[in-house]
Amino acid sequence: MKKNIYNSIMAVAMFAMAFTFASCDDWLDKSPDDRADLTETGDKSSKDYEKINYIITSAYPECSTAFLAEMSSDNVDDVQYYAATKASYSSAQKEMFLFKQVIDEDWDTPYWLWNYYYKAIATANTALEAIDEIGAENLKAQRAEALLCRAYSMMKLAEVFCMAYDPTKADTLLGLYYPKSVIEDITLVPERGTLAELYANIDADIEEAVGGDVPMLNENHMSVPKYHFNLKAAYAFAARFNLYYQKWQKAADYATKALGASPETSLRDLSGYKLEAAGAEDIFNMYIRSSNNCNFMIMNAYSLAGRSGGSYNRFNHNSWIVNNETYSAKCIFGAGSTGLFYWCDMLYIYSGNEAAYSFFPKFIEKFEYTDKIAGTGTPHVVDCVFTGDETILVRAEAYAHLKQYQKAYDDLNKWAVPHTKPRAGILDSRPILSAESIAESLEDVEYANPIPENTRQRTLRKKLHPQGFTVEAGEQENLIHMILHFRRLETLFQGLRFYDLKRYGIEYTHFVDKADHIDPVTFKAGDLRGAVQLPQAVINSGIQPNPREDEK
Repeated sequence: MKKNIYNSIMAVAMFAMAFTFASCDDWLDKSPDDRADLTETGDKSSKDYEKINYIITSAYPECSTAFLAEMSSDNVDDVQYYAATKASYSSAQKEMFLFKQVIDEDWDTPYWLWNYYYKAIATANTALEAIDEIGAENLKAQRAEALLCRAYSMMKLAEVFCMAYDPTKADTLLGLYYPKSVIEDITLVPERGTLAELYANIDADIEEAVGGDVPMLNENHMSVPKYHFNLKAAYAFAARFNLYYQKWQKAADYATKALGASPETSLRDLSGYKLEAAGAEDIFNMYIRSSNNCNFMIMNAYSLAGRSGGSYNRFNHNSWIVNNETYSAKCIFGAGSTGLFYWCDMLYIYSGNEAAYSFFPKFIEKFEYTDKIAGTGTPHVVDCVFTGDETILVRAEAYAHLKQYQKAYDDLNKWAVPHTKPRAGILDSRPILSAESIAESLEDVEYANPIPENTRQRTLRKKLHPQGFTVEAGEQENLIHMILHFRRLETLFQGLRFYDLKRYGIEYTHFVDKADHIDPVTFKAGDLRGAVQLPQAVINSGIQPNPREDEK
């Protein structure tokens, strides 16, 4: 039977499901909103409102794509390929790195993500059905929040299990089932549908929630808005989605709504981190503060993402990438440039062994023991999933595609101020990002070799093969390279780089320790492995798997 594929949906088909979360969710129960916001308003029974608000709070996914997506990106490589040392890793991590089907079903795996995101979607649908049944006018904001939760989980599933959106192919590319009810007969395997249909459904949910001049969403029922889809977070989500959807003007417009009239106030000022922080834990605690204006929305998740900067250090962000592609790469900012560098270049944690890891501590694992003697429990991370810093780069990219170049440069200059500093004794001010300064900084930067033979062939400038859109040579391409570089730095370790690589068809290679007798794995433009393979249990149930090149 096909029930087991969506067993999590069936498990939450009634209101009672909301309370089953509490027994196994003690750590998340301790989040600032206490996992529930029990607003008692309206004409109906207060218990109805309590249930709805509780259910919506539980409609936020308790998982993260960060680990899987980061292992799939060009932000990591096999440190054992470069140095005669042994490093730790998990079998699932290695399978992610090699673009193989992941067999494990534990934390961060495709099976884990599939179940948890669809469980969140089912919970959102439970709330939506309850709201429709009650029919109260003053539940519109809750309805908007539930729609956004559903759309967000579907978007995360799309980012992992689907190809990048390409309007020329979207009617033929595989999408994913988009459940809109918890009482559907799901004993019959639904068709996956097309990518065009999937994106249209996500778009419809977002537009109903926040579209128009007066959004249905408001924050009046939220006790701690930063842990919910508050207005800024909702607009930031809409902006990122529309960027991926190639709706450039809508992406820019939504980003503007999120950032407001003074975007500078929504950016992270890293200048004080070095002074206040004594180590990784301090930086992490400063980074995730809900009081930071830059943090639009914060999520808790069961995840091992915090170990990619520590105990799982074989497939990692190593010194070859740091020095040539990310923090210290040659460009207008960074080592070997005009004398400035990124604040994050000063703050990243380096293991002291070039074969190990270099990371900015966005994720510090919080492990909750269920049995200390046995050493068993659950790993958790906190992720700032929407920020002003990423949103202003979304807008800059949208402006670049709209050829509103000066607006894009303005946004990049705004981003640069709190993220960079003059090198002591050399410059008193930052260079201004413009067509001329960017072109000059890239003049001596060769295009990276997708299969680099040495470190000199690693650069931040990688040839673009856009999926379904065009980038003109010259100013537009130079601008896009700079935006993608800033986005890479801004979203390091959070997995978003993988989606940028898919969208722009950027080619790169994962090298593997020669002792494993595995050839280097090159990810190519339009690579079908950009759509991660579905869990085997899902395929066994009859749902169509993602195609692979060797199946053609």
